[in-house]
Amino acid sequence: MSTLIHSLRSRPLSLLMGAAINIGGAATLLAHLR
Repeated sequence: MSTLIHSLRSRPLSLLMGAAINIGGAATLLAHLR
């Protein structure tokens, strides 16, 4: 688990990409719910 956190900390870009994908998924879900 610590290795995963270390890799994420060493790669902030991948973390931002993951956050963007999560936000995009939530936005699409909200759009479909409407």
